[in-house]
Formats: sequence, structure tokens, C-alpha cells
Amino acid sequence: MISLNSKKFSIIQIVLFSAIFSLITCGGVYYWLKKQNEEALVSNSSKYCDYNIKRIKGLKFVKPILWVDENCESDNLAGTKRKITEIIEKYKQFNGLTCASVYLRANSQWTIVNENEKYDPGSLFKVPVLITILKMDEDNPGFLNKVIDYNTPIQVGKNVNFPSKTILLGKSYTVKELLTYMIKYSDNAATVLLERNMKTETLQKLFSDVGVEVPNASSSQYLFTVRDYSFFMRTIFNAGYLTIKIRSMQLSY
Repeated sequence: MISLNSKKFSIIQIVLFSAIFSLITCGGVYYWLKKQNEEALVSNSSKYCDYNIKRIKGLKFVKPILWVDENCESDNLAGTKRKITEIIEKYKQFNGLTCASVYLRANSQWTIVNENEKYDPGSLFKVPVLITILKMDEDNPGFLNKVIDYNTPIQVGKNVNFPSKTILLGKSYTVKELLTYMIKYSDNAATVLLERNMKTETLQKLFSDVGVEVPNASSSQYLFTVRDYSFFMRTIFNAGYLTIKIRSMQLSY
């Protein structure tokens, strides 16, 4: 009996030992894999990039997305950025260039040179004016057909480098026609007439919606960074700010 019990006891020991050995082995493998994963995460933490999701605010039930951006520049465009920087420095040295900024975007990848430099947008400001006028027609259908008289000469105080067609004194134009002169021919007189009939609050809301510093209505000058301005171009390209009816409007080009 003693011999039999000893044999039975040894079998139980073997089973228990095997179970404990398996647990220790599995646990060790688990913690080793966990450590390797944590080390990999730490080593790749510099490559992780958060996202900035830009939404339109002020609506009750929805928050439409204007765009989604990675917050860090693309490593794939580092070489391109170096070449652009070299070109800018060359022009500064030999061609009298004071400063230049470049914002390059290819799908979700982007890079920027001289990000913090600010510039007077000049005629580029006509794009926000265009979007604002179209937004006003969206809010008040028929605004594009409003007739505006051009009876008093407008002193724009700017020399147009590439003169083209302009509106004529003494004639009347619809808002839609003035938009065509402003965008297609860069007519400053047409721009001034549109700005006189533009709601400041609608323009300011546009700036707020795209995430750019809202301009002071009483200020005579407004400066953009190159990335600031890109938001207005992307607003048009992504076609998410205006309704389909307004987006599909055909100017008489």
C-alpha cells in the first residue's frame, strides 16, 4: 500500500509541476512580448502624429467636417523642403528676394517653409470675398441677382500689374457679374463694390469657421501666413462649406 501511494503521489507531482511550468513559461513569453511591444512604441513615439479635425461650428445637430490634418510634416517631403529652401536662399542672395514662404500639400502629406512669415494678401483676398458673397446668397437666395450701380469713380489706390477687363462707370451690374469681374479679371473696382455690399459678420464667420484669425473690420490691413491662406483654397477644393446648389453655380466665364 505504501509503495502504491508513493507512486500515485509522484504522478500528481508531475502533473502539477507540468502545469506550473506551463504557466511560468506562458507568463514569461507574455511579459517578454509586452516589453518588446512597449519598447517598440517608445522607439516609434517620435513618428506618431496626432490629427487635427476641423469642423464647422454653430449648427444644432451636426458638425460637418471641413478637413482632417496630420499635425506634423511628412518625412517623405523632407528632401523637397530642403530643395525649396535652397532655391529661396539663392534668390535672396542673387535676385533681391526679401522673403518667401511655401506650403506644399500632396494628399495627406505636407511640408512648409518659413511658416511664420506674414504677408499682405493683395488680390488673394478676393477668394475669401468670393466665398463670403456665395455664403450670403446661400443665406438669402437671390442675392446674386441683386443689381448694383457703378455711378461714382472708385479710387482703389493700387496699381494692377496685369490690367484686363473692368467694369464701366455709369453702368449697372448684378452681384454675379461683379464676381466674374473680380475673379476672372481681378478687377479692383468690382471688388470694392462687392465689399461695400458684403456683410462683415459673414466674412468674419468664414475666417472663424476655417480656423484663421478673424479680421478687424476697422483695420486697413490684414496679414496672412501662407498656411492660413491655404485653408480658403482647401475650403473651395473640398466643397464642404457651401451647399451643392451654390457650389455648382456657374459664373459667366
